[in-house]
Amino acid sequence: MNPLQSIYDFLAKSDPVTSCDLVVALAGHPQRKSFALALFRQGRARRIILSTGRYEVRHTAEMMPEIAQELLALRDATLPENRHFWIDISHEQTTVSRASLSRVGTFEELHAVAEHFKIQPPRTLGLVSTSIHLRRMRFCCSRIAFFRQINVLFWPVPEVEAYPQRDGWWRSPAHRGYICSEFVKLAGYYVVYR
Repeated sequence: MNPLQSIYDFLAKSDPVTSCDLVVALAGHPQRKSFALALFRQGRARRIILSTGRYEVRHTAEMMPEIAQELLALRDATLPENRHFWIDISHEQTTVSRASLSRVGTFEELHAVAEHFKIQPPRTLGLVSTSIHLRRMRFCCSRIAFFRQINVLFWPVPEVEAYPQRDGWWRSPAHRGYICSEFVKLAGYYVVYR
């Protein structure tokens, strides 16, 4: 194996995709939401949450025209610094609400998920993100008591949609920068949330 692929693999610590009670796609790359929606349509989850940051609202509205008007109206009624939303999808209904995040960031986003579901926690939770984001997510979950009490699975978007991709990431300056920034963030999280 190419040692540069091992660097990627260290960050991309994932679990096999199985069925679960709830899937949460973290804010960020749109492929996360697409993958969570695909899992829902395949019957892998009874409920999904699409976490949507302030800069993703327009794209999410285009992806889901059935909730576009509601999402855009909520965005327009919310101060910019508070524009983080959850699209909650089940077979019974789809709702849009403002997520209660104290700050922007992976730890804060996962903490908000824990707070939201602490009264009725799922037995099995699938967390969807970009491959190289998974190790940092695991670290965050290890520091939040809620996630230690349930079965949490960490799922990457499919490799064909990943950014960056495992094979050849070192050839692109942008991809090298993305990998390096993830290591810097991971080190910072170890310091801040130790």
